[in-house]
Parts: sequence; structure tokens; C-alpha cells
Amino acid sequence: MAINTTVGQGTVITEADEWRITTALTTNSSTVIYNLERNDNNFDKIGTGMATNAGHWTFPVTGLWQITFSLDGYNTAYNRYIGGYIDYSTNSGTNYGTLVESYSSTSNDDNAYANASMSAIYDVTNTSTQRVRFRVAAEYNFVFNGSSNINRTYMTFIRLGDT
Repeated sequence: MAINTTVGQGTVITEADEWRITTALTTNSSTVIYNLERNDNNFDKIGTGMATNAGHWTFPVTGLWQITFSLDGYNTAYNRYIGGYIDYSTNSGTNYGTLVESYSSTSNDDNAYANASMSAIYDVTNTSTQRVRFRVAAEYNFVFNGSSNINRTYMTFIRLGDT
């Protein structure tokens, strides 16, 4: 897709997708793998959409992609921190590095709520070998909220344009 530089014209988004976890994930460290669904409330993907297999996300086309990961939840123990990571792989998921991480803290209270959000732009030049994954972390077990009706812990993928 070429970027239209005519005054008053913008770039057309050709790929956009959004996924979320549907049930709570209680953990202190995990790759987000299970209970995922594409957002089906007031949303419809643009283009082919993303695919996931055992937590390894694949891209339908090359380009510059904005990836966002937002998490929400509450304490089951006294946590000083909760957070998440967007990781990337250039070798089909054999090894991962971290694109971005974000942390939040909770009050020293049971059932204290916290959230964190992170975003990165990833240059996908090879859809056969490049992947991303999402991980969550906390000092102790934390309930990362899920829902099939609203976004609580979710991922958004938007193709911004060509590389």
C-alpha cells in the first residue's frame, strides 16, 4: 500500500484486528495463550486479521504494525507490581526478545485494582518467520480480568502502512 500524499487524503487502513481474553487468568507469570476471542461486540476486523497458535501470533501481510496490549485486574495477594510484555520473534517463535514492557503497582490491599497498557510499532518484513506474543507478570498471583462482552485484557493490531 502506498501512502497517499495528496492534500486532504489519508492513508487507508487495510488491516485492523482486536482480540481479548474471555475469562480471568490468575497467575504471576504466563504467556497469554488460552480463552482468546476476536472482539465480537461493535467491531469487525479489517482485512484478513491475525492468527494465533499456542500464543504465537502471525501477521497476514508485511508492513509497519502498531501493536497494543492492555491488561486489567485485581490482587489476590499483596502485589507491589503487575505488568505485561509484547515480545517479538524473527525465527518462527524459537527465540523471543522484548519490544515493550509496562508495569503498574497496586495498593497493599487484597482486591486492589490496577491496569497497564503498552504499545509498539513492529516492522514485519517476513510473515513466515516473524511472530509476537503477549506475557503478563506480577509479584504474586494476580487476576488478569477477561470478558466476552467488553475489553478488559486485550490486544489490538493495526497495519499502518508499508515498511
